[in-house]
Amino acid sequence: MKNKRKGKEIASDPSDEDDDHDASHSSDDEESESDENSTVNVDFEFFDPKPEDYHGVKLLLQNYLDDCEWDLAGFVNLILGQTRVGTIVKAGGDDPIGLITALNIRRYKELPSIQAIRDFLVKRAKNSPELSKLQALWQSDKNVGLLVSQRLMNVPLELCPPLHDAIFDEIAWATEDEPSVELRESFKFQQYLIQTRVYKEVRTHDTLKKKKKKVPKKQPVNEDGNFIFIKPEDELFFQLSSWHFTFPVQAETMLAHQTKGLQLLGLVMAVSAKQIKAFRSKLKGLVC
Repeated sequence: MKNKRKGKEIASDPSDEDDDHDASHSSDDEESESDENSTVNVDFEFFDPKPEDYHGVKLLLQNYLDDCEWDLAGFVNLILGQTRVGTIVKAGGDDPIGLITALNIRRYKELPSIQAIRDFLVKRAKNSPELSKLQALWQSDKNVGLLVSQRLMNVPLELCPPLHDAIFDEIAWATEDEPSVELRESFKFQQYLIQTRVYKEVRTHDTLKKKKKKVPKKQPVNEDGNFIFIKPEDELFFQLSSWHFTFPVQAETMLAHQTKGLQLLGLVMAVSAKQIKAFRSKLKGLVC
């Protein structure tokens, strides 16, 4: 079992009390106020992937390839089978609330689940100038790590640094501790491929018209970037990425939570392994 981490969650506000309490209820008011300002300590524990986590991990990854039908079961089993590199997060129960792992694309390229991810991304990048870079990455004989990170929305930000420290430390250890030369070499990643979700403002005709008035004639309107990042670490990866592309999300279960005026997009990024040290430093600074 990995190291235990502790986090805090703010207790819910009891807001349905009457406003006109008399003096006889003053002690109750004080107790209520104390409850409102209190916190609930929650133990977040890091575990190695295990077969019994199958259903929880499958639930976390149910929309990993948007609304496509694919070998999700095989993908989950692949993640759980890589026990030395990968972390499952739990909080006072048996159900996973988060996970992070890195899978060598070249090593697993013949598996149906990895082929499905490749086909999915290539199809989504067909109108992107980055298509050739994506295809070259999948065809490369270099070690490219598919960095898979998913967690529930209420997992505290404070867990981000130790969670990412765990995966990148394990990758470093695996290059020395794996039982065979082939395995040790497979974890010497040169690049990471990351697929995540972001929001972007939907610019209507009227909105664009107003914004263009503020832009000098010779300065182009930047239609790329300006994302609202759901996971804070993704913004750091984006800043350090060598290339990226986006695509519209189709899954109804995800679009149901879309905020008016914002479009939910898939974001794919390539990050050099040389940038990971800077990423870890920036992530700690973001939390502190």
